[in-house]
Amino acid sequence: MNINSLSKKILFLLFVSVLLYIFSMFWSISVDRQMYLDGSNFFSGILSKDSIWPYHNDDWVNRFFINLLNQFVLALGLKLGVTNLDFLKFLYGFGLFFTSFFIYVYCFWVSKRACNFLFFFFALANLIVCVMPSNIFILNQAITSLSLNWLLLHYIFLGLQS
Repeated sequence: MNINSLSKKILFLLFVSVLLYIFSMFWSISVDRQMYLDGSNFFSGILSKDSIWPYHNDDWVNRFFINLLNQFVLALGLKLGVTNLDFLKFLYGFGLFFTSFFIYVYCFWVSKRACNFLFFFFALANLIVCVMPSNIFILNQAITSLSLNWLLLHYIFLGLQS
């Protein structure tokens, strides 16, 4: 087996893994996994806020920035006047499950700009090996934090300016 055919097989497996990850996130949204445990509390808390920017955060843990990122899509929908509850649930789930995905897409863009995909492949391997098997809702803030850490590592080790 030559190197070219092996690399094509690896790229194909990576592509299939990413597609399965996207499918699993849409499946999670369709079965309302975003409402699991304290997700429904966060959702109702966001809907009941009467502030300049709707968000909900529990005071006992330090995840304010991650919650703002994850709740951005729903808050934007509310600010744009969306009132359909099913669509608001979809926006809430989309923000929760796709924020980290878009950060990984940005990591790919940073790697492409640097012409060095080593850290992106490490990030993708981490996503496939560690995140996908443990993709449960209670780890959602940790998954978003992990993707932000990978983005920071891209900028630190690839020597790029923002």
